[in-house]
Amino acid sequence: MLHKKLRLIGYLRTGGTNLGIEAQKQKIEEFCHEHQHTLCGFSAVDEGEPALGLAEVLQALHDFDGIIATDLNRFVKHHEDRLADLRPLITKMMHQGKVLITINEQLETQTAKGQFVTLQLLDEWSDRESIVMPPIHEHADISNY
Repeated sequence: MLHKKLRLIGYLRTGGTNLGIEAQKQKIEEFCHEHQHTLCGFSAVDEGEPALGLAEVLQALHDFDGIIATDLNRFVKHHEDRLADLRPLITKMMHQGKVLITINEQLETQTAKGQFVTLQLLDEWSDRESIVMPPIHEHADISNY
């Protein structure tokens, strides 16, 4: 993982997991404390109160070094869409020099090694899912990224 101290915003979403908002917060807080990152706040999109969605978090990134979440699935609505959803998100963040950290997968996109591991994981998913997942079409909507 990174050695640089980062200013991060925690991204929370309960869809697709049995890990509630409070459990996600605790896991992210512990990680940030352990790695001496500054946790600047949380964005909980389905906590029952209005909050920043992913598009708004990405727009607000100019104030932060990156986003941290418990796992990559927090960024996808449906498991079968994860490649279509994650590839443009991760690419955009890397081009902007922003970091994406996921605790469960132990991914970070700030370093060359972290970017390589992240893209390698996406490629592995692509290889495994190409049998059951239809190809990503050119008309895929990436306007939210």
